[in-house]
Amino acid sequence: MPDNRPTTEAAPKVIAITGHRPETFAKGVEIAAVQNQLWMWLAHVHATYITGGARGVDQWAAQYARHHGREYRVYLPFPLEVTAARWQAQDRKNLERLLRGASKVTVAMERYSVAGYHARDRAMVDDADEVLAVWDGRETGGTAATVAYAKKQQKPVHVIDPRWYAK
Repeated sequence: MPDNRPTTEAAPKVIAITGHRPETFAKGVEIAAVQNQLWMWLAHVHATYITGGARGVDQWAAQYARHHGREYRVYLPFPLEVTAARWQAQDRKNLERLLRGASKVTVAMERYSVAGYHARDRAMVDDADEVLAVWDGRETGGTAATVAYAKKQQKPVHVIDPRWYAK
């Protein structure tokens, strides 16, 4: 398993964090181990984090930042009531709590459109110095598009591959 953490001496000012929702991880992946690896990575980087607010990786990063007194921003694709319209009540409450602790909340579009997700992801990359992706290398989906955009923008991309944590 490669160690792709940036050194603390050269820590960037802002890191965008993106990743798959846990229910889309490959069979056998230990979700707690992926979450722990993300938190260990973040522990080595004193920066402002940008997260997209989605369930899973995005919220894990914001929870870490909030718990450890780190600055974090949340970039939503749509207003809360649209973003979380189909979520479980507890997931919505988690996001509401994280929004209250964010130093900045940005909304990409007012109404639902697939373009809102892409606009949110591009804004996260544009406003970051580096990107951390919890990504299994699949070529489709929002995480893949965000990684591709970051590379196109010549932003360093660090990867935690959930498949490393399969039973």
